[in-house]
Amino acid sequence: MCHNVVEGRLYEGCGHFQAMNTERADCRNKACVFSGSHTPGCRNPACNKFMTIPENKPIRQSPRECPDCAQRTRMASMPVPYR
Repeated sequence: MCHNVVEGRLYEGCGHFQAMNTERADCRNKACVFSGSHTPGCRNPACNKFMTIPENKPIRQSPRECPDCAQRTRMASMPVPYR
């Protein structure tokens, strides 16, 4: 089945992945509606209408946490004001 290949940055500090670009990987199956090999105008109900799970492809890696996790870490370490 066809699937999306998502290129992005992997933050090794927290394991999160930030997408930067998405491309489609063609399975070349005539029975897949997402494939370039699928017949235009085909209405066969047996044709596959779903993609498989996207593939994350790190093109950049950072040893740090992602910006959201870094902010949560900073906020958790701030003292709570006394009222």
